Amino acid sequence: MRPLDGKTPSAPTQEVLHNQSLSKAKEVTANDHDEIRLTGNSVIDSLLADPSWHVTLDGRLEASPPSPDEVTAGVSYQEKRYLEMCSADSGAVVDLEYFEKKKEDRERLLQQSEWIADRLEENDVKVRGKGGICMVGLCSGEVLELPDFRNVVFIPFVAARKRAPALRNLEFFMSKHPYCRMWVFTSGPRTRLENTRDTLSLLHRRLSKLNSESFMKEAGIEMVFRSSELGSLERDSDGRPTFHIHAHVIVNLKGRIPREEWSGVLSRLHRWWKAHVTDAKRINQAREACKYLVKPQDLLKLTGPELKELYEQTFRMHLVQPMGRLKDQIKTIEEERMRLVRRGGEGGPGWALVPNWNSFKKKKDKEPFEGPLRSWVTATIQPAPILSPVSEPIAVVMNYKAGGIELKERVVRVRAVSLEKFQSGEAFLRGQALEDNR
Repeated sequence: MRPLDGKTPSAPTQEVLHNQSLSKAKEVTANDHDEIRLTGNSVIDSLLADPSWHVTLDGRLEASPPSPDEVTAGVSYQEKRYLEMCSADSGAVVDLEYFEKKKEDRERLLQQSEWIADRLEENDVKVRGKGGICMVGLCSGEVLELPDFRNVVFIPFVAARKRAPALRNLEFFMSKHPYCRMWVFTSGPRTRLENTRDTLSLLHRRLSKLNSESFMKEAGIEMVFRSSELGSLERDSDGRPTFHIHAHVIVNLKGRIPREEWSGVLSRLHRWWKAHVTDAKRINQAREACKYLVKPQDLLKLTGPELKELYEQTFRMHLVQPMGRLKDQIKTIEEERMRLVRRGGEGGPGWALVPNWNSFKKKKDKEPFEGPLRSWVTATIQPAPILSPVSEPIAVVMNYKAGGIELKERVVRVRAVSLEKFQSGEAFLRGQALEDNR
C-alpha cells in the first residue's frame, strides 16, 4: 500500500507489533463521522506503508486486505455504485502522447489564466481566493495544486470549469433528442468594449422571446440552450477593442420537418430577427455551441485596464443558459440526486446517469472548530487519467497536508477496491516502456 505522503518506511514484524502492545499504543477516534484516526505510535505509522497491513473501517490494523463485503458494508447505494466504478475503471491506461498533450493544454490554459488574473489584480480587481485546493490521486499519491480564482467567467480556467457541466448536460440531452440543430444569431455591427453589456442584454432579451413566436410553436421547435460569445477581437481606427457579438443557440425539433416547411420556418426566422442568423444544420458535437466567452488568445491582446472594463461589462451576466426541456432535465437530475458520468458501451463512450456519490444530506450545525485546519475532502471523482496516464480515483481536497486524508473512510474504501488495478496499469506502462526502449 503506497502512502499518500510518498514515504515508504520499513514495516515491523507481527512480533514487534505485539511487543509494542498495540492495544495500549493506539487511540482510535471518529472525526466528523468520516475519519479514522490512529495516533501516538510510530509503529502504526510504519504499518500503514506496508502492503501486507491495512486499516479496517473501525480503525483496527489487520494483516489481510479488506474483503469486498467489508469494503461495501454499511455504505449507501450511491457510495456502493461509486466503489463499483472505481473498481471497474481504475488501471485503464491512455496513450502517452494523448496524456502529454492534455497536460500541455492544461498548463497552457493555467499560464494564460494566471497572466489575465495578474493584469486584473494590477487594476484593483480581486480575482484570487485564499487557495489551498488540490487534486490528490488516491492510488498514486500525486498532488496537483489548483488555482483559486473567483467566478470571473472569461478567465480561461474558470470558463473551462463552468463549461464542463454545461457540456455534459447538453451532450446527454442531444443523445436523447436526435433532431437538435444549431442556429447562430448575430447582434449586428461590431460592438466596442464599453458597449458590450448593452449589446449582450439586448441580444439575450430578444432571444428570450423566440420560443413564444407563432412560427416556432407551429413547427414544434423549441430553443433549449444559448451560449454568448465575443468573437474576433479587432481594434477600430481609434485603437479601441471591438467584438463580433453573437449567440450559439440549440433548438430541438419535434421530428423530421419536410424541406418546404423548413424553408418557410427559416424565412420567417430571418424576418423576425432582422440581423444575420445562420442555420448550422444538424450539430455533431455540443462543444460547437458551448464555447469560451472570449478566446484566450484574444484576451492576451487586451491591456490591464481593458480587461477590467471587460470584467465590469460582463459582471453577473447569464452568458450560458439552458432553457425549456434541457433546463427541466438538469433540475430533475439534481432533485433525484443523480449525476452524469461518461461510461463505455457497445456504441463507444457515452453519458449515463448514476447516483451522485458526492450528494450529502446537510449536517446539523456543530460547534465551530478551533485549532489548525484539517485536510477536507470536498468531493471525489471517478477514475480518470488526469494525474498520470493510468486512471485512478481522485479526491478534491482543501487545506491538503501530506498524510492528512489517508484515514478518511471513503479514501480507505476507494483504495481497497482500486489500488491493485491501478498498480497493474502502472506495471503495463512500465512493460510498454521497456518494449519501446529495446
